Amino acid sequence: MRVGTAWGRDSQFLADESIVVVQGLDSYIVAEKNGQLLVCSLKGSRRLRSLENKEPKRKNMFIKKIKINNFMKYRDTTFELHPNMILLVGGNNSGKTTLLHALATWEFCKTVLIYEKSPKALLNDFRGDGYGITIDDFTPINLPSFKSLWTNLTATSGYTLSIKCYWDDNTGNEKFLEISLALAQERLYIKPTASNLVEGDVLPKIAYLPTFAGIGSKEQWFPKAYRNKLIGQGLAGAILRNQIMELWLQNIKLRNDRKNGRMRLSDADLKYIRENDPYDILNQYVFKVFQGVLYPKRFDPEFHTHVQINFRKGEIKGKRFAPFPKYNERDIMMEGRGFLQWLSVLTFVLTPDINVLLLDEPDSHLHCVLKSELFDDLKQIAAKQLKQVIVATHSSEVIKAFDYAEILSIIKGKPKYLTEEEGKCLVLSSLGTEFFPSLESLQRNKKAFLVENNSDAKFLEIFCNKFDTWPDNITIWATATKHKERKAFYNFLRNSITDLKVLSLNDRDNRNYSDITKSLHDNHCPNDVHDGNCELRCRTWRRWEMESYLVCPEAIARLVQKQSDDKSYDVCLQEVKDYISTLGIVVQADYKQSDKTISNGVLFDRDAKELVSPICSKFRITKYDIAKEMNTNEIFEDVRTLLNEILAFSRL
Repeated sequence: MRVGTAWGRDSQFLADESIVVVQGLDSYIVAEKNGQLLVCSLKGSRRLRSLENKEPKRKNMFIKKIKINNFMKYRDTTFELHPNMILLVGGNNSGKTTLLHALATWEFCKTVLIYEKSPKALLNDFRGDGYGITIDDFTPINLPSFKSLWTNLTATSGYTLSIKCYWDDNTGNEKFLEISLALAQERLYIKPTASNLVEGDVLPKIAYLPTFAGIGSKEQWFPKAYRNKLIGQGLAGAILRNQIMELWLQNIKLRNDRKNGRMRLSDADLKYIRENDPYDILNQYVFKVFQGVLYPKRFDPEFHTHVQINFRKGEIKGKRFAPFPKYNERDIMMEGRGFLQWLSVLTFVLTPDINVLLLDEPDSHLHCVLKSELFDDLKQIAAKQLKQVIVATHSSEVIKAFDYAEILSIIKGKPKYLTEEEGKCLVLSSLGTEFFPSLESLQRNKKAFLVENNSDAKFLEIFCNKFDTWPDNITIWATATKHKERKAFYNFLRNSITDLKVLSLNDRDNRNYSDITKSLHDNHCPNDVHDGNCELRCRTWRRWEMESYLVCPEAIARLVQKQSDDKSYDVCLQEVKDYISTLGIVVQADYKQSDKTISNGVLFDRDAKELVSPICSKFRITKYDIAKEMNTNEIFEDVRTLLNEILAFSRL
């Protein structure tokens, strides 16, 4: 996707961050530039800085093989790793996360050796001693004790645990670095035990993102060297704002360099920036998924100690981004866990000096649609930016969406890439997939209602029971896929289930409102399919998603009144409307209509979770409370249209 606007503030570049160096006792300085080991005397520091600007553009470096000995589950195991995207699948305790932990530990140990000894410690002629750390210093993964690193918790004397990574340099020559660990007197000793590196060689940089745990209200600005250290320690989530700010500062510098004294960028330069600059690309994806952009607060590392990254909702008018007038700009931490998790993944995969990104269940807190968007975006970025992204997941939906050749199955600690599409069935069965009970139900009912998540069906059942009884002869099937993919699913099932009937419902999300008819037909989706005795019907909400049909001030006001002993309904209603207006919404009389108008347009095009979640939090109610409280005359037209079709569908 290309958006015709400049993202963020096109202001004067404030500070050009210089390479960060570490002064050693021998009056030499050492630095790591994009993983490259640089060593020179203090007198040569200026030359080091000048060489930085002349560094040739290098191709991707990915980990092509890792040999693991006596590390957790793996006593002696070798993994061949493909470039770009890899999906690690397997049941609980199969070893998926252990592989990520091995790579994260290797990166951590590499970082420790560089910063605590010197980059020379990684070279093939190094003969020094190992470096010892305490359990408090070991940060890439949580451990009760260092013994947990060893297979069967057995740490015998000497360097008995090793992790060896292989990669190719720019000329195609294979490079490797083995790091070994020893345990003595409650200290972990780290030592390179095999290497063919020479001075000037470039090492891949790995960033490990565990399951997202949130960000703090404030984030200190860290120098580049210290950020690299935190990434090596597995603490990438603590510097999300730093990474975004760094991308923004680099974007400003690139724009100023391309202007070369001119007032405006040329069309060619602007096209180049939009297609190649990480910050521009990040904001394009942010707008595509969340209909807003990032707005870093003005920052100068010489004066500011903390970093603030804000977020604005808006739309594209002409060639520029226009914020919604009643949407208040806010810090990114206010946007919810799903947004932050998605943003952290995209930010780090776009960070130029990160070659390998390790993701442990990045989909665990995401809505099914956002999950699908995340993996689609990751695939695109990994391919275009030449990044290696290794993802561990249990999600059957994600597994089904991936090409079989991208799936590395780990069963009983043995890794194997799938060689055919049918291999996914074995993978899913090994996960104890929830679909087998659904298949049994579908065989019996011969009617399937495909929704994006089970909560959509739950809301519809609540609404339906106000008019009629929710049918019990329809199998509910939750899947994040779109109508096109569901048609393939239908074609597969109808061969084995005669008289199969499928009704498919999708959120509109970022689709154009004009694509959806009043009867909820999607003009860009397959027409209703009648194939013998089997049939498929595709329907799409005219509003953003199911939650869009819960913004009902009257029902919310009644819930608020039930919590109050002295407030009248009119007072509660005004209180609810006043609060909704702070979210950028003015509810007019036609808000329940199926057709989009000027007065109700915002309710059609806003992500409803950004409205409903704050409302529920403000008034201490749930989404299901709202649905249950709504009267039949308060249920939106689109919902009534779909309910009529569901009831007719059940009688087929």
